[in-house]
Parts: sequence; structure tokens; C-alpha cells
Amino acid sequence: MFSCKISTLILFTIFISHLHVQTSATQSILYDIYPFIRVYKNGTIQRFIGQDTVPPSFDPTTGVQSKDVKFAPNLNLTARIYLPRYANPAHKIPLLVYYHGGGFFTESAFSSTYHNHLNLLVAKANVIAVSINYRLAPENPLPIAYEDSWLALNWTFSHFKGSGNEKWLKKYADFGHVYLGGDSAGANIANQMAIRVGLEKPGYGIKVVGMFLNCPYFLGKRAIGNESNSAYVNVETQMKRLWLYAYPNSKSGLDDPLVNPGMDPDLKMVGCNRVLVFVVGNDVLRFRGWYYKDVLERSLWNGVVKVVEIAVSVNYQLAPENPFPIVYEDSWLALKWTFSHFKGSGNVKWLKKYADLEHVYLGGDSAGANIANQMAIRVGYGNMDHENLMKKLWLYAYQDRKPGLDDPLVNSGMDPDLKMVGCKRLLVFVAGNNALRFRGWYYKDVLEGSLWNGVVNVLEVKGKDHVFNLNTLQTLRP
Repeated sequence: MFSCKISTLILFTIFISHLHVQTSATQSILYDIYPFIRVYKNGTIQRFIGQDTVPPSFDPTTGVQSKDVKFAPNLNLTARIYLPRYANPAHKIPLLVYYHGGGFFTESAFSSTYHNHLNLLVAKANVIAVSINYRLAPENPLPIAYEDSWLALNWTFSHFKGSGNEKWLKKYADFGHVYLGGDSAGANIANQMAIRVGLEKPGYGIKVVGMFLNCPYFLGKRAIGNESNSAYVNVETQMKRLWLYAYPNSKSGLDDPLVNPGMDPDLKMVGCNRVLVFVVGNDVLRFRGWYYKDVLERSLWNGVVKVVEIAVSVNYQLAPENPFPIVYEDSWLALKWTFSHFKGSGNVKWLKKYADLEHVYLGGDSAGANIANQMAIRVGYGNMDHENLMKKLWLYAYQDRKPGLDDPLVNSGMDPDLKMVGCKRLLVFVAGNNALRFRGWYYKDVLEGSLWNGVVNVLEVKGKDHVFNLNTLQTLRP
């Protein structure tokens, strides 16, 4: 009994001591940007994500092998190089230079997240990749990360024409096809590296042909899109604090050209001709991704920039086993199921987490375009809860099939509800050698004459056949 009381007293004393330490630590916090970093006044730094590291290795799943190299030994700066399974020195492959994310405070090129990501990316794209490890804030405040990244890019380029001391780069990399890429803060860095390539010119024969920015970390003092919406305010504040603490000596803060591309007079110098920006619906940074596209296009830069946002593809049951109008019913069920994820409902995490269901687009090709038109009309009625919105029309059309080819479902000129198309912008794609091209132009005419309140355009590609674009990756030119 006596020993039990002593044990209890000891445990209580330990608990009180621990509580005191926690309280003191809380009072000594300089700033806290969870889950990225917490910095104490005494200089102690806590990072909460991206602190695990894995060694370079051969990945049995993808067949990709990796190794670490020092690109600036005097600064102890390193990178990880990835080589795909079937690399052949007789046929050199494109080179990707990748910059990791983490808000400039966390993560590394050697964390399990980026190691696994690069293994998969290199295998799928069949490229040789250099994943750059740069120094982090607050120990190394910005712009040090940019300087490290530029050192790494120049070191990589130094292997052109067989120079340099890294065998994989000399043996396998095609320096006429270089890509830059990164995610979040790493995408921000990639953009700055592309601008410096355009300004400083790496040398004849080295060509950066493209860049991809995954959820790029851009900011600005003035709110854009829905950044001021209550759903985004807390995350937006966190994103801004990351920048202000990572670059405490910035003279222009959130409008620094390094983080606000709209304030960068050198944006037009991006040193490649193709840029792909990836954004996701529920990410506060999505508005900045679209904004980047706008300001880049207005900057007199000579290239093509595209933004990709999450999409849903519908698989419906086919005729003759499932005759009309089953495909329309399947498609309507799919659309309602997609909409059911609005405001965090539904059971698919991607839609709940990333999709902005206040910005929805419908699309399709050939028969799929016909279905998309009918779905847009049903949306236009504004009642997502009733199955019988067009029941009378469908019964008339398919009970005895009297309308035939003039059925409103297939002849848009006969559809009294065409004016109800539930969107404001519509693009019709037609091919010059396709007999259906005339129907595409006809659809534009009848839609414009239907009192529909929107803008419809037709894009025609000469000399091509029905839905040819599904079987080619070439750039479409009207």
C-alpha cells in the first residue's frame, strides 16, 4: 500500500513537471504554422511533416534506380537522380529537373513522399530525373532556396556534350529536351528557374521545352477568385504566413515578384514554349494557378499555357442490349451522383477533397456530346431531385418512335427546351472530313436562335475525320 502511494506521488510529480514544461514552451513560441513548422524563441525548430528520409535504391515495382550526388560540395548540397528501367545510351531520353514542395520549410528530395513520386513519374514518362534538394527556411531564409536551385540547374546543364562528372547524365540525358517541374513551393521555384533560363540562356544546344506546375504556390496582397470566402480564409492565412516567415527581408512581402507572378516584370522571359498548370478544386491555391495562366498569357511570353483541373468521365450502358433512352438515364444518374458530393457529402474522397462543384463543365464527343447537351438541358430546369423532368418528351419520342430522325433528342432544332441549356459557354468541335460537321454548325445556329442566354463557338479542324483527336496527342490547330 505504501509503495503504491509513492508510485502515485511520483507519477503525479512527473505529470506536473511535464505540464510546466509544456506551458513554458507554449509561452516561448515565436511562430507556429502547423502542420509545417513551429519555431521557439530560443531557436528550437520543430518540423511536423516530410522529415523521414529513404536511401537511393532500385525500386522493384517500377524498375527505376536512383542515386545521390553532390552538386555543390562546398555547401553540402545534394540531389537524387532517377533512371528508368530500359534506359539505353543509344537513344537518349528527356531530362526532368524536379523541385519538391513543402512551403520552403519542410520536405526534401529524399523523403519517402518524393522518392516514391519520382520513381513512378520516371517510370511512366520514361525520363531521367534530377530531384533537387535545396536548403530550407528559417535556418536559410529566402532567397537561398532559389540560389541553391539555380546552382543545381547549372550543374545539371554542365553535363551537356559529355562534360561534367555524373555518368548517368552524360550517358542518357537528352539536353535538347529538358523539362522543369515541381509541386507547391517547388512549382514556384520551377517558374523562377524557367525565367532565369530565359534571361541568362544556358547555352546553344540546351533547350528547356516545357514546364509543369503542380498546385503552384503563388500569392498576392489582393484577394482573387474565392480566396476571401470563409471556407478558404484560414488556409489562405497559413499560406501567407509561410511566405512572410520564409522571406522576412522581402521588401514587397506578398507582392514580391518571386511569389506574385503578376508583379514580375520578367515573367515574359519564361524560357520554354509550353507550360502545364495542374490545379484541384478545393485547394485555395487553385485561383492562383488560373491567375498565373492569365498573367503569363498577357505578358507577351511566346508560348502556350494550359490549366488542367479534376474531371469525371461517365461510363454508360450501350445499345442494342440497352436501347434508348437508357444511356440518358445512366448519364443523368452519374451527374446527380457527382453533384451529391457538394459541400463534403458523398463517398468519394477525391470529389469531396478537390472538386469545386461551383465550377462544373459538361463535355463529350459524338454521341457523348449529344448526351452532354441533354444533361445541360436537364440541369437548366434547376431541380436535381426529380426524375420526371422530361418524362413526357421521352415517352413520346420512344413509345412508338414516330418522330424518328426528328426526335428532339437527336435533332436539336426540334427541341423546344434547347434554350434551357444550363451553362453560359459552349464549345462545339467538328472535323472537316466528317459528315456530322454540318450538324455541329447547325447546332450552333439553332442554339443561338433559341433565346438561350450564352455564347457558343465552333472549332473546326480541316482534313480530319470523326473524333480523330481521341487517337492523337498532337496539338490541334484550326
